[in-house]
Order: sequence, then structure tokens, then C-alpha cells
Amino acid sequence: MSATKKPEAAPPEVASSIDAVLDAIRPLETGARICLRGDLAHRAQLLDVEVRRLERASSASDSLGQPDELGPKLAELEALIAEMQAFQVEFKFRAVGDRAFSDLLVKYPPKNPGDRIDADAAAPELIALSCVSHPMSLEQSLALHAVLAEGDRNALFNAAWTACAGDVRIPISRAASERTLVSG
Repeated sequence: MSATKKPEAAPPEVASSIDAVLDAIRPLETGARICLRGDLAHRAQLLDVEVRRLERASSASDSLGQPDELGPKLAELEALIAEMQAFQVEFKFRAVGDRAFSDLLVKYPPKNPGDRIDADAAAPELIALSCVSHPMSLEQSLALHAVLAEGDRNALFNAAWTACAGDVRIPISRAASERTLVSG
């Protein structure tokens, strides 16, 4: 017997009229998680390299009377990772609607053929318009961009872009599919 409930089809009234469909629609939402403590990244990287070195050294030798350095270094790395995880923040973005998104596309025309927008110029405004977890002004979004690394800026832009330009995809869960096959 499966512990999960089978999904129900959309109620017949939702599919019965365009008004019902319009009432049922919810804007696409996406998210991006960034760590506010970028200052810890280098230390974590160095500790990770040291832990790997010590793991190789300990597997190569049979502990010939040398003190175990791996345990304390591994504990230090795990504590640092936990600290970084505690400073992760999830930003949630919601589609802004056709008019606002179209206006943004017009305001920031692409510099390169094949692009839909000048992503570098548009990013702060798109993030400010679509971020619902941390509402912000354009000025605040620009301030955020000024302190974030490019990878984090790209993560926020990509999530905002997907919320506004993407489409709703139902994820295919390998684990759920395997459970269905086993219990089915």
C-alpha cells in the first residue's frame, strides 16, 4: 500500500470554461539560494583540499604512529559548512505578467543576436520586479548586485528570468516513479 495519495485530476469545473481556467491559474514561481557568507568560501575550499590530502595519506599509510589529523580537520570543515548553510537565503521569484515583462524586454534590447534581452543591464530591474520573498526597490537590487559575486548574481537573474519567461513543468521524480513501480 502506497503512503502517498494519488494525484487527482483537475476538478471538472476548472476545465469547463475559460473563466474557471483563469481563476485557477497561479503565476510561475522559482527560487535561488545564495550564501551570504562568501568570505567563508576560500577557507572551506582550503579545508576541503586538506581533508582530501589527509584522506589519501591515511589510506596510503597504516597509521604508523602518526597522530590522526584527519578527524579534527574534518570536524572543522563540517562546522564551516554548517555555518555557511546557516547563512543561505532562498530568494523566491514570481512571474510579473506579460505587460511588465514585455516593457522590460523593450527597455533592455539584446546586444547579441539570438538573445531576448541585455541580461547584464536588465538583471537588477528584473530581480527587483519579480522577487517576492525579499521585496526590494531597484536601488536595493543594484546595491545587492554591487556586493554579490557574478555566480550569485547569475543565479538570482536566472531564477527571475525563469519565473517570467519559463513555463510550468511537472518534475519527473525518479524516486516517486520507482515507488510506484514497486507498489503498483
